[in-house]
Amino acid sequence: MTGPRLAVRSVLAFFGTVAALGVLHERLSGESIQPVTLAAASPADLLLAGALFLAVLAGVVLAHEFVHGAFMRRYGARPTFGIGTDGLLFPYAYARSDGTLYARDAMIAIALAPCLLLSLAGALALVAFRDPLWILPVAANVAGSVGDLRLASVLLGQPSDVRVGPLPDGPGVGIYGPAGATVTGSAKRVTVTGSASRIDDASAGSGGRSDEEADRTDGPSAGRVLGAFVDGAAATLSALVAVSLLWVIASLAVGDGAVLIGHPERRWFLLRHDVAVSSYAASVEVGTATAATLSTAGGLAWTAVVLVRRSLAAEP
Repeated sequence: MTGPRLAVRSVLAFFGTVAALGVLHERLSGESIQPVTLAAASPADLLLAGALFLAVLAGVVLAHEFVHGAFMRRYGARPTFGIGTDGLLFPYAYARSDGTLYARDAMIAIALAPCLLLSLAGALALVAFRDPLWILPVAANVAGSVGDLRLASVLLGQPSDVRVGPLPDGPGVGIYGPAGATVTGSAKRVTVTGSASRIDDASAGSGGRSDEEADRTDGPSAGRVLGAFVDGAAATLSALVAVSLLWVIASLAVGDGAVLIGHPERRWFLLRHDVAVSSYAASVEVGTATAATLSTAGGLAWTAVVLVRRSLAAEP
């Protein structure tokens, strides 16, 4: 999965998790998480809050990779940890094991463990303490698990006797034949991170054939249709987030920071943002229903475009 697709799907995963856990919190406590109000007594408190926010995200990343490593060790590997950069020089943490081929089910467990275990722990903390702040680390963990979920979904469509390990010609993850297959080449590593766990989209699940070849013989698969919908919905939501953020920044630069997109009392409402400069406070309210509706419409529209394009490409 390419970087841009991974990024927009992570946006969808983050805000989808926030919305879902927000509903859970409201059912448990009777209190909505909206509007979100941030207040500080001084600029120093604002800086401290920002530092704590970054520390929480760093803690989530470290815990995520530690769980990957623990499961690698569970299946006989000796994991190592580190920090790398992608093609855009964005940093990411990773856990990897050199020279190890895993059984399919073992790699699925390695990929899914951080998402399932850490998200479950965070959700239980939310239930136990009734504090909506627990939503943030859970949402960050789910967003960082998009690559892992993609890897697991591909492996679930493969025979149970395949082996999973490093690609012979560089970083990434490859699927090999039955047990006993060996890896040739010098790049003997398995990397499992939110941005580097990848299998070539063109061949995943289609026996090495391109999407056009598979569509011509089998018709569009349910997985490719679902993938197109998710990509369209994620891209639409990412665009809404970007537009809203730029609108707020522009308002802060040339005005009082107040932004209202739609009306909270009516059907179409996307965002309300208010700032009290004298007290270092800001309030944000998001129209979840409108965002979900527009994202769904974007997903359906993109699915239609992809199906038409693939239908035309599949014609002899």
